[in-house]
Amino acid sequence: MTSTQSATLRLQQILLSWDYWHLVTRSDAGEGAMPTERFKKVPVTFASVQEYIAVFEPLVLEECGALLVRGNEEALNMQAHQAVVAITSLQDEFLVSRIAMDEGVARDYSDNDFILLSKDDPNDESARAELHAIGFVDGHEGQQSLSVKFYMQMSMQEGNDAGKKRVQAMQAGLSQPGSTWYVLKLSSMSTIMREWSALHAVQDLRFKDVLLSAKTSTSRRTSKLMVPQIMKEKVEAEYNASQVSAVTQGLDGTPVVLIQGPPGTGKTRTILALLSIIMHSAPPGSARLLKGSTTARPIVQIGMQDQKRLWLQASPWLIGANPREAIKPWDAPSTVPTYLDAFGLLSVSKPVRVGKDVGRKSHVLVCAPSNSALDEIVMRLLSTGLLDEHGDKHTPGIIRMGMNVHHSVASVSMETLVERRLEATKESRVCAVTCCRCMQ
Repeated sequence: MTSTQSATLRLQQILLSWDYWHLVTRSDAGEGAMPTERFKKVPVTFASVQEYIAVFEPLVLEECGALLVRGNEEALNMQAHQAVVAITSLQDEFLVSRIAMDEGVARDYSDNDFILLSKDDPNDESARAELHAIGFVDGHEGQQSLSVKFYMQMSMQEGNDAGKKRVQAMQAGLSQPGSTWYVLKLSSMSTIMREWSALHAVQDLRFKDVLLSAKTSTSRRTSKLMVPQIMKEKVEAEYNASQVSAVTQGLDGTPVVLIQGPPGTGKTRTILALLSIIMHSAPPGSARLLKGSTTARPIVQIGMQDQKRLWLQASPWLIGANPREAIKPWDAPSTVPTYLDAFGLLSVSKPVRVGKDVGRKSHVLVCAPSNSALDEIVMRLLSTGLLDEHGDKHTPGIIRMGMNVHHSVASVSMETLVERRLEATKESRVCAVTCCRCMQ
């Protein structure tokens, strides 16, 4: 088990040991999930990775508690579903229960969701008895069953007599096949679990010294990337000095750049400028390719027959061929182990840009802490576009990956693009078959 997996397991143990109604009571009293003495002042620098983790762990746990309680507030408008515990087994200190629900209801629950399992209806104000526990949806078993993990260890309730009584009662209750319960979805913990894993992966980062010391690397750094002159002038004309400084900070090879600003200061707009610069900046030796069309080197123009040949070579499915069928594990270069070459899947031909100027073509991964934040960036990209190396606006190719895509950006979602490609492939094959029949 890796250190990150071990840390994730520990997070589950902590959260599943919490008394849910105790969290709600503390929240009603204006208190957080964690005792105030657990919090430490965040220093500017850290002496070690261990200190870094010790400072931020309680803050992440406090965020977890807030998510669970907020789930209770949102759940007031949600229905608690009745369910039956079919069977419970002990797996690596966790109690894993198969919980059967009405047909279709299980689809409302996703992996990594945290739920409340209670003998009483959670929406009833008096539902604060001992028989309740926080559970973690570990998977689905068919259309009507969930696999849910619980952590009922007395060691996690030291000094808490009420907690020990609750754990003991839940151990007995979950061990009864056919017992009926109420299940209420609290919150998805996917994002917070990734945050927790990232916190404990700091020790493996190449630039951890930068995070701990709050200083750039002491090693001599030279300029890594240059901004095309026309683009630079355009950015300086459209953005203020603070925004220009922010988007150019990482061009000298700095591994971490933190851009912070209050609401309304143009952070999303600054992200567009940052993407424009990242996609069109280049090492100094390549700058002449990016200064404009007067110095760019156009590709040699080729005839229509050669263009068709290149198009078919790049898109063999247009004539009904399946390029995957030609890929074999032994096709990889002899100097590269087949498993490192993904058994031939990485051995692809270099793409040819027909009729386009030669230039740098970048791929940038943009991440956001929530689906709504990501959709906002995608919407801005579609409506506003980016600057190219000539200072002109253009809309880049975008693939929106992930769940809960807003309808305003659904046209560039992975699912939509795949569906369109499959439809186009089907139509092309029908056309190819028709043409072949006409030629016979």
